[in-house]
Amino acid sequence: MIIPITRTLTGTYYSANTTIVFDSATPYLFANNTLTIYFNNNDSRVADVIKSVSGNTSVISFANPQYDSTAITAIVPNFGSGLTGAQPIFNFKTSTPPNAIIQAMTTGGSANVKIQASTDQNHWVDLATLSLNSDNANSAYTTMTSPWPYGRLNILDISAGNSIAVNIAI
Repeated sequence: MIIPITRTLTGTYYSANTTIVFDSATPYLFANNTLTIYFNNNDSRVADVIKSVSGNTSVISFANPQYDSTAITAIVPNFGSGLTGAQPIFNFKTSTPPNAIIQAMTTGGSANVKIQASTDQNHWVDLATLSLNSDNANSAYTTMTSPWPYGRLNILDISAGNSIAVNIAI
């Protein structure tokens, strides 16, 4: 099972200049990051690639006056250098056997990450700290000695100037 680790950002879309102004002052985005944008006033969504970034404003290609000044939620599959900390929680398969292998992989740069597990989504145990870099083809693994219902990735650092994608395989 491959679990893509993503993050969620909120903001406002402006059709006149095809920009999104994100609520976060530092959304850690780079040009060429792909976004899946959900328009909060209906069920519409669009995938687009960021053309440029300045602070918390990103220029995209999508232009539709129907959505001008609309609140959006963007799903981002990339993490930028400087972004650290716990990432969204994911569910381990209920059938994950003891001694299952957990592999973390990056594309686009290197990172140091912790694989963490929990029984209640509030109290976290470090299963392993992995260095994902060119020495190991940006991939490393650990074993999970007992089944855990919840997991998360905790990013310690990302190589400077890089935007990386992180996946977990179980």
